[in-house]
Amino acid sequence: MSGEQFIQQIGVKVLARLTQIVEHFQAKGQIIDVPASSLIRMTSSTLIGYFITKYASP
Repeated sequence: MSGEQFIQQIGVKVLARLTQIVEHFQAKGQIIDVPASSLIRMTSSTLIGYFITKYASP
């Protein structure tokens, strides 16, 4: 399976599920009302940066 096929088959499903989760918590008023894609991007960027600095530094 190539990277493109992976994104088409798995990545789309994961993104759809994350969007559904974010919208659920936005409806409950527990997350600020911004576009779900922006919130997912911001959160993933923060987590990736954290793990890079924690585990990739000598």
